[in-house]
Formats: sequence, C-alpha cells, structure tokens
Amino acid sequence: EALSGTLVRPQNFANPGTIKGTAIVQTNVLTNSGVLAPGASPGMLTLAGALVKTSAGSLDIELESTSLHDMLAVTGSALLDGTLVVRRYGAYAPKVGDAFTILTYAQRVGASEFDALTTLGCGGGGRFDVSYGANSGTLSVAAVPEPETYVLMLLGLAAVAAAARRSRRRTGETAAA
Repeated sequence: EALSGTLVRPQNFANPGTIKGTAIVQTNVLTNSGVLAPGASPGMLTLAGALVKTSAGSLDIELESTSLHDMLAVTGSALLDGTLVVRRYGAYAPKVGDAFTILTYAQRVGASEFDALTTLGCGGGGRFDVSYGANSGTLSVAAVPEPETYVLMLLGLAAVAAAARRSRRRTGETAAA
C-alpha cells in the first residue's frame, strides 16, 4: 500500500507484504520478508527504528537520475539480506561512474549485505555494484569488460607462462653444464 505521513507500528513489526511510499514508519524493529519500495516514483521512505531484512525480502529502488532516485533511510541499525531490485524510471540511461546513495543507516550489522541484485529496464550501459560504508549503501555503475579485454588478458597470461617455462629451461641447462 502507498503510504505518506507517519505510520506507527507495534514495537517489533514483521512485514510480509509491501510498504511503499514516502512515509515515516515508526517501530523498534522492522523485520522485512516482504517488499520495501521507497518513494512515490522516486522518493524517500524513512524507518524510525532498526531494520532486519530476511532472505525473502526485497528493497525496490527506482532510478530517474543521479540526483533523483529512491532511498531508504533507517535511523537505527540495519541487518541486510534478501534482494536489491533496481528499476529504471523515466528516460534514465545508466552511465559508467553514476553513483546513488540508496540506503542510509546508523550502523550496518556485521558484514551483512544483499544476497542478490536484480536490474529491470536498465539497459546495457554497465553493470551495477553495491558498496557498503559505515552509514550508507551506494549503488554505482561500473564498466562491463568487452570480450576483447578477456582475449588480451588470456594472451598476456600465455606469454608470461611461456617466458617462465623458457626461463626454467635455461636455468636447467645452465645447472647441467
């Protein structure tokens, strides 16, 4: 359901459904096995409390530009798991180097992170990577290596291996003499 304003939930609220909109959701701990979809295409959803994302849950983020995109703001700690779903909104076309702060939190629990990243309608402008800082999660567009890059890398490795083999033969011939 689309939410706006402030929504007060029980102290430990389990969400198996969808929380969507620009609301402030107040609860001590939100355990999410459903969908969190910040914004009203796009916008920010605030969780006044801690977040526990289960492996069944997803965070759906829409990207319209580097300055206009969804974000989930968690005032407490965040234990991350589940799927990050990234959708293109409007005419946005990903470019290598684009970066988006999609999640803020007071602290991330351990080394928790999303298990999977799904992109929908984002085209082939690059691949998306997620990096986690002390207080935020950032989505960035990275270059996808061209097939020629892999061919050159393999040729370089073969040349190094051949040079090492020749060097060992010479060392063996010198020792035998």
